[in-house]
Amino acid sequence: MILSLLACIDARAPVAMPVRFEGGSPDLQLEAGAIHLDRAELEVADLRMESAPVARWLPSLVGTATAHPGHEFAGSVRGELLGSWTLDLVGPPTDLGTAEGWEGDVATASFDAGTLVLAGTWTGPEGSIPFDLEVEVDRPIVGVESLFSLDADEPPSLSLSAHVDHALGFVEWAETDGDGIVTAADGTLRNTALFGITSSTSWTLAQESP
Repeated sequence: MILSLLACIDARAPVAMPVRFEGGSPDLQLEAGAIHLDRAELEVADLRMESAPVARWLPSLVGTATAHPGHEFAGSVRGELLGSWTLDLVGPPTDLGTAEGWEGDVATASFDAGTLVLAGTWTGPEGSIPFDLEVEVDRPIVGVESLFSLDADEPPSLSLSAHVDHALGFVEWAETDGDGIVTAADGTLRNTALFGITSSTSWTLAQESP
């Protein structure tokens, strides 16, 4: 796992740190209305921590090819947790495993994202309507704020958090095809959901307090 880092790491001490995921509440109150989530899941893989800042960004509504951070920013990877998980965005905290890295400052994090599933009810000025969405993200989430240091003498415990209210604040819940449920076929739901979930500001990776 860690061998891929050796070419760009000097004589720093190795650090091992547990990582867990924390989601949000299934009940969200947004400016335009309220959301109850019956299901909210995202497939992710290969969490990496970078020492060089990667610009925080709001992705385009049109998909574009993006280089993997480990290749685009050679030498910036400070640590990594390789593997794949399905994150319950509104479930209890979940242990993801133990990341391996090297001493030094971390500025940002990145990970790959796969299928996004959202199901629940939207309540707005015109009443309540159910939604059911499954889309392929198929792009990395980069530039996630991660301001902490890795210390071999006091290895940190890390927490990856999803800010679901922020991610879904971009979504336009418009039912346009007359079937009584909001799906990926309605309006801009698919693009605005992808826009929100891949925004770097919808996520943080932080050192947990002792």
